[in-house]
Amino acid sequence: MKRPIRLPLVFAAGVSLIGCAASPRWDDRVGRKAAQDVAVSMGLVEDRALQAYVNAIGQRLARDIERPKFRYSFHLVDMDVPNAFALPGGYVYVTRGMLALANSEDELAGTIAHEIGHVEERHAASRQRAATLPILGSLPGAVVGSLVDEGLGNLMAMPFERAGARFLAGYSREQERAADRYGQRLAARAGFDPHALSTCLAGIERYERHSGVGSDTPSHLHTHPDTAERVRTTAQFASQLAWAPRPGQGASRSRYMKRIDGLIVGDNPGRGVIDNEHVAHPDLGIALTVPSGWEMATIPRQALLSVAPQRDGLFIAQAPIDEKSSSKVAQALQQALVRRGFQLGQGGSTTINGLSAYRTTAYYDGRARTRLDIACIEHESRVFTLMGMTAEVPGHDRSDAIGRAIDSFRPLTPEQRNGFTVERLRVATANEGESLLELGTRVDNTWGHDQLTALNGLDENVAFRAGQQIKYVRAERYAPKAWRK
Repeated sequence: MKRPIRLPLVFAAGVSLIGCAASPRWDDRVGRKAAQDVAVSMGLVEDRALQAYVNAIGQRLARDIERPKFRYSFHLVDMDVPNAFALPGGYVYVTRGMLALANSEDELAGTIAHEIGHVEERHAASRQRAATLPILGSLPGAVVGSLVDEGLGNLMAMPFERAGARFLAGYSREQERAADRYGQRLAARAGFDPHALSTCLAGIERYERHSGVGSDTPSHLHTHPDTAERVRTTAQFASQLAWAPRPGQGASRSRYMKRIDGLIVGDNPGRGVIDNEHVAHPDLGIALTVPSGWEMATIPRQALLSVAPQRDGLFIAQAPIDEKSSSKVAQALQQALVRRGFQLGQGGSTTINGLSAYRTTAYYDGRARTRLDIACIEHESRVFTLMGMTAEVPGHDRSDAIGRAIDSFRPLTPEQRNGFTVERLRVATANEGESLLELGTRVDNTWGHDQLTALNGLDENVAFRAGQQIKYVRAERYAPKAWRK
């Protein structure tokens, strides 16, 4: 059975941080727009109970902010790397990777409180970065508005960066220290252990050392630098703070373990499975092959994008719409293109790997003549739209590669659709004197020993007490879910 491979790119959510940042109203305006883009570009975990749990911890902390500048909301992001980030105006995000790596409610609260510190200190006002995707600058912008919905169109006009790097960009060393101190004081006031931030940071450092996280991955160490120093300074600062736990919250490991048991810790097949250039989506029951060597990006529940290495070709596979007629969808697209100055090429009904479809082309005369290849394909009472763009310039015409990608669209067989696996965090009860290696063997753990040690925040060669709750990872069959956009 195939296992999901991490999508190498995501289409970064982003808004320009350039502008007047003197007033908190700037934070509200920028943060509100950016939060909408995060939900689209990164995706939130579709577990209402876990989302409510993360928000509840955040709100407990927010109630103890002295003279808060903003109203807060807290969200769980569908990313497997351990990280957290905040947007201006009070939008705080924790990845499911961070939820898995934390070993208590105190550690999770310490992480969230740190991000609140960045918001209250308005550190985002000094982070003003921008980038562009060259191909979108050379192809007609009208294409975006013609072929995609408003949310996707807005994102396509934004930078193409790795895994939301705009929001995960590092703060200065002093900003990190200030957020650490602010967060620890806030955690202590709210009844959480201020030492937990230090233990959480140490766990992150240990985990990333053993997990092989690459330099291009937006992990906590890359976006929150100087971790070893911060472990020491946060431990020292915590010893100066007085705090008292509140009933029903904090240090209980077993209570926290129950919350996260079953959490997806690897890649989420519900967002698509990529094996080199081959893409499959078990929830939708389809597969396709993008041009070899092209970079890929996903906008969760919106689209798959693939870009040629020289940025002279773009392929988009949109999420389906609830419509049975491919010709009806194609004709609506053609009408929109004509209104925006495109010339239509030949089109007509056809079949693609046994599926009814409508294919057409369109052209736009700008600095260079741009060709659009469009296919609307029917599958399970929905219509999928595939689109490819390339400039008709010698040496840069990628229409053949785009055509092959369209021709590769195919339905998954029932066996293929049910043949994917997902890695989930599970919790086991240790036997007296049992080692981590022995426990891992007993429960069919799929992670390496070093990773499992880091996941649990353990020292090497520890012998467990009877009844101790230990996290492990198990590969399980992925059950395709009913699709909803």
